Amino acid sequence: IPSASCECGSGSPWGCPASPYSSGPDRRSPRQNGSPPPPPPPASGEKDGKVTDTGKNKVSGEDEVFIIVESLPEYPGGQAALDQLTAAVRYRIKGEGTLSGKAKVEFTVDEKGIAVNPVVREQSNEAAGQAALTTVREMKPWKPGTQRGQPVPVKYILELEF
Repeated sequence: IPSASCECGSGSPWGCPASPYSSGPDRRSPRQNGSPPPPPPPASGEKDGKVTDTGKNKVSGEDEVFIIVESLPEYPGGQAALDQLTAAVRYRIKGEGTLSGKAKVEFTVDEKGIAVNPVVREQSNEAAGQAALTTVREMKPWKPGTQRGQPVPVKYILELEF
C-alpha cells in the first residue's frame, strides 16, 4: 500500500495538516479548542432581553396589517349601530334613486380605530358598491383590535345589503 505523502513533508497517512481539507489538529472547531462559540445576535425587535413589537413587517419595513388578532375591532354600539348606519346610507341614497343589492367591502381598522383604505371586493351592482364605500367612509371610529395588549391595524371585510 502506498503511503500518503504531502507537500509539507509531515508524512501523515491522513493527509497534510496544512491542507484546508485536512482533519488534523490545526483544523479543529472553536469548541474543540476549548473556547465557547460567540453568542447569537439579538432577535429583531429585542432590546435588553425584552421583545418589543414594532408593528413593522420584518421584510418590507411597512406597517404590518393583521387578519387574526387576540381582540377584533368593535364598532361602537355593536352590530345594531352598524345596521343603523347602513339603513341611514340606504335611506339617503334611495332619495337620489333606486338602491338594491349587496356588496362586500374590505377596509383596515387602523390602530386609532379609523376605517381606512376601503375597497369593494364583490358587488351585485355599481350602486351597491358605491353605497358600501359611503358606509365605510361615514363610520365612527372603532375600538381598535389588539395583539399582545397593543392596538394594531386589522383588515376587515363587511358584507352589506341595501
